[in-house]
Amino acid sequence: MFRWTVRRALGPLACALFVIALSRPLWSAVILYTDEAAFIAAAGLHHVESFEDVGTVPAAYGDSAAFGRLLFQSPPSSQIDVVALGTYGAHNTTPAGNQFLQATGASAFHDPMRISHTGGPMLAWGANFTDLDFGTIEFFVDGGMEYSPLPGLDGNTMFVGFIGDVPFSQIMLTIDDRTYGIDDVRARVVPEPAAFAMAVLGVLGLVIWGRAASLRTRGFHAPLAQVLPDGAASG
Repeated sequence: MFRWTVRRALGPLACALFVIALSRPLWSAVILYTDEAAFIAAAGLHHVESFEDVGTVPAAYGDSAAFGRLLFQSPPSSQIDVVALGTYGAHNTTPAGNQFLQATGASAFHDPMRISHTGGPMLAWGANFTDLDFGTIEFFVDGGMEYSPLPGLDGNTMFVGFIGDVPFSQIMLTIDDRTYGIDDVRARVVPEPAAFAMAVLGVLGLVIWGRAASLRTRGFHAPLAQVLPDGAASG
């Protein structure tokens, strides 16, 4: 009975996986978001790095720093720091927070800062950027997406986010020899293979359970040959 139930369950599961595969796009696309609320609504479940758990500030990290599973890598002549409001002005964007990341660029448009996630490729990424020194910034995403916001005034804050229908491995941004504040970095990572496998097994278990419950409700009759007395023949 169990093998019969499994065979019956595999059909719908295979169809569901086939439909999921067909729903994936034939080409990649990355959507730009400049509205934080719209990005949050579209990104789904994601991690937020607010830099509030960094202990003593200001904290200098040189040209590379990891916060949680977010990795920031800058050109050697750049500088990454986590600073506080009292010393560097009101550029924090975390409610009730007072710390943010400060990135100082190298000479104009040399090697970019690269932001990635050690958990794997990302489906969504976004952050608040504050112009601290009349700077210019450009964004690059895997697949050719580029975004160059107009230069703002000193102290202006903007949100920049990207959501892809296929994963991207990193965000690259170039900052001229000015300084930007970065806060509330949001990232959604592609589920790991183990998590996906557990989800598939969970679906399979639910399908089998549903089939078994249906059989119990309707009553399952074993083949006649199994219930006839010994020596009796089935006609």
